[in-house]
Amino acid sequence: MKHCPNCNAEVDADAKFCTSCGTRLTPNSTGAVNQAPTATKSPATNTTSSQQNFNADQTQWQSQQAPQSRINSQVLQSALKDYWYWLVASWKKPFANQTANQYFGMISLFIEALLFSLGLGHIAQKGASTATDTANSIASVFSDSSYHASYSLGFGFYFSIILIIFIASLAMVGVSFLMFHAVSGNQNQETFLNYTNRIVHYSSLILVLDLVFCLVSFLSSVGSASILFSMLLLSLVSLIWSIALICGVVTFKSGGQFDRIYGAAVATLICSIIEIIAICLIASKLGDAMSSLLQSLF
Repeated sequence: MKHCPNCNAEVDADAKFCTSCGTRLTPNSTGAVNQAPTATKSPATNTTSSQQNFNADQTQWQSQQAPQSRINSQVLQSALKDYWYWLVASWKKPFANQTANQYFGMISLFIEALLFSLGLGHIAQKGASTATDTANSIASVFSDSSYHASYSLGFGFYFSIILIIFIASLAMVGVSFLMFHAVSGNQNQETFLNYTNRIVHYSSLILVLDLVFCLVSFLSSVGSASILFSMLLLSLVSLIWSIALICGVVTFKSGGQFDRIYGAAVATLICSIIEIIAICLIASKLGDAMSSLLQSLF
């Protein structure tokens, strides 16, 4: 049996004309019609094939993503473990510089700035609460009114302190780095990141002191004893940081334009100026917080 190309009626295989519409039948025309039903099935077949290919690609993508997630987690765990070992080694022997990831020093500087800002902010917050209580006590003497306003430091305060400490630390490391190369000449090709690692390795005890300062600010009340202890901790931090910067300059023998002593003296002078500027900026932020507290009270 074959089909008429005009009306698609079934006719005998040896018929010359269509018995339904009379159209003359040729082998080419009937062959094209006989292929028509097969052609109508191709879209469904293509759709099924495309769906199968999509499912296969999706399965392959998922199978590739799972190992990649495990690899990223393993890399992160390995990096954290290496950083911890580097810290412990720096606490045991600060002057014995260890080979490590070049960003470990930057990470430590950021953590130190974060701990310092949290401790300072909490002390300021406790001071604000004490000022409010004092204002209530004074107001109760003269009248029955009291101040019910509460003041809290916003995210901007903490962010500003972190930024000031971090940038000031990098600036002082940069000054020490320039003096180090001026002293050593071409004898050492140490990069800035590796030099930062070395300075932070020398001064790794600062991280512990900042952590103690932060804990003291959270656990103790505002009083003369806690304030004196906090000032002692911060003085030790400044001393250790200055010693680390000096050691970074005088480690190698002089081979450049300056003697090591002169290089260390110049670095200490410039870094002291940077430290004073940072302290002034922090004091300014504390002054702004105090001004906002007074406005909330009155």
